[in-house]
Amino acid sequence: MPAKGHRTGMISQCLQCGKDVYSYPSRPRQFCSRGCHRTYSNLGPSNPAYTRDVSGANNPMYGVKRTGKANPMYGKRKHLAPRWKGGRKTRKDGYIFVIAPDDHPYPAYTKPNGTKYILEHRYLMECHLGRYLDPHEVVHHIDGNTSNNELANLQLFSSQSEHIKNGHAVSGE
Repeated sequence: MPAKGHRTGMISQCLQCGKDVYSYPSRPRQFCSRGCHRTYSNLGPSNPAYTRDVSGANNPMYGVKRTGKANPMYGKRKHLAPRWKGGRKTRKDGYIFVIAPDDHPYPAYTKPNGTKYILEHRYLMECHLGRYLDPHEVVHHIDGNTSNNELANLQLFSSQSEHIKNGHAVSGE
């Protein structure tokens, strides 16, 4: 039995940085820190990509020009793009935006790539009426739920003042 205060472990070298590492026989250590272990795991021979040479001509994308029409994603917008999710976006306050037709005269906003968005409840009212709504016309949600865009829940007012006078008095908001 070792004397009190006598160390029973052994000193070995960190596999990543070479520092001395003290470890016990029951729990041997190969690294001085978690950072060295992570670096060794990512950049060491245990990672198959470590030994793969992808420099210069060994890179499969070397010399391949993927700009303009040579790019397979060139011109793919909306439903043609593989990551397309339908074009619906929900704002923080609950209103839902949808992609507007390209010829829509009053989009709510336009992205830099040219995609126009409009509020879904206004778009549904336009489809129901068969015409575009003027910017001063207001579509009111009768039940107050901004994400409930059923046609029976929507009411059209000719101006914001008429909406405040009549629409909010009806729904009790």
